[in-house]
Amino acid sequence: MKKIVLLFSIMILVGSVHIAGSDNNYISELDNPLVLSIEQYDDLYGYIYLYYMNTGELQKISMFSGYGPVWDSRKEKIVFGTDRDYDPYEIGDPPYNPDIYIINRDGTGEKRLTDNKISYGQTVCKFNDQIFYITDFIDEKGKIKKICSMDLAGDNKKEIFNSELDITTLELSPDGKELVFSTYDGIYKYRINNGKLEKLKAAEEIGIYYANPKYSPNGDEILYFKGYGTFTRMSICIMDKNGQNNREIAPNIAFYDAAWSPDGERIIFMTEEDDANRLYIINKDGTGIEEVKLPLDKPYKIYGIDW
Repeated sequence: MKKIVLLFSIMILVGSVHIAGSDNNYISELDNPLVLSIEQYDDLYGYIYLYYMNTGELQKISMFSGYGPVWDSRKEKIVFGTDRDYDPYEIGDPPYNPDIYIINRDGTGEKRLTDNKISYGQTVCKFNDQIFYITDFIDEKGKIKKICSMDLAGDNKKEIFNSELDITTLELSPDGKELVFSTYDGIYKYRINNGKLEKLKAAEEIGIYYANPKYSPNGDEILYFKGYGTFTRMSICIMDKNGQNNREIAPNIAFYDAAWSPDGERIIFMTEEDDANRLYIINKDGTGIEEVKLPLDKPYKIYGIDW
């Protein structure tokens, strides 16, 4: 395993990341807790947790299931999705009947923000705390994806645009002016002010697909996954916000989700090994990969992460 070559060294111990040296910026990054959805072995669902890398503390904050957690701009609230009200006798599309919720970081004040059982793909604008999300509906042309927005209280709901593309995930630029989203065959950018849609990445051949584009904190770069016929061994890639300067920083390793560090210099991602997930941090240039070991004594799965 490569070692990080910086002015400090990182020593990964069970349940914590310990720092030696004088890189104060990196130390401050570790003060920012991760928010994750974790399903431990024998659990029926995933739950929302906070993980403090500077102390190794893992804190469960949700009493009920939750997936795909994202921070608000002040890291005081967490927006997440859940299908806890799944009704197997109700015909839904998606069939698992998802809705979007919000909860305070101390586990109080949980509130349901949508109530249509077809809302998912939540992301929060770090500029104005608007939540953007996906809703599916059927018209005479078939299934349509409707991109909508609302505030943190679940009010002021608006339709942003409709698309026949099979949008799987979406992300807002930090300034709130653009959306980037993935389909199974490409990555697109949508300009909210003028409705311009641009394809940033197209699959070079059959069997290649893309997932989970994420803007860097300054909005200049986009992290994304590139798969070759499997979701469990995807490559981590980065491109400029206009789709140029594509580079692969970690080949055939990642699974499902990743997040930028708040300073935009590092990426935390997960792998799937022996039907369980593990967490790693890597520098955005592809160097210095290190494992982050959660203080759990059972195998676990992760269903979403934000830093």
